[in-house]
Amino acid sequence: MRKFITKREKNEKKVGKVYIIAHRCNDWKTGRLYARVNGIEADFWHEDGKWHVSHDGIVKQDLDEWLKTMAQLSKQYKEQFALLIFDIKKRTKT
Repeated sequence: MRKFITKREKNEKKVGKVYIIAHRCNDWKTGRLYARVNGIEADFWHEDGKWHVSHDGIVKQDLDEWLKTMAQLSKQYKEQFALLIFDIKKRTKT
């Protein structure tokens, strides 16, 4: 039996998957997913024995809570949300 493929599938086979990544979006409420991106990059810091999500290391969100939110978003935007990039940061001594 022949499988019919969509135009999107056909195009992806030609050029591969293309990712449009929202950068500096630790706060997903900025509407990045609504802007049709399909990837999210966020900054992660380890401090006081815990992992946090924070762009500048000042305003922090607990990693576990952030991941729960990302799991919900991946279900809500399952056709669109394809990539999550973890940018691990390290504090430098001043």
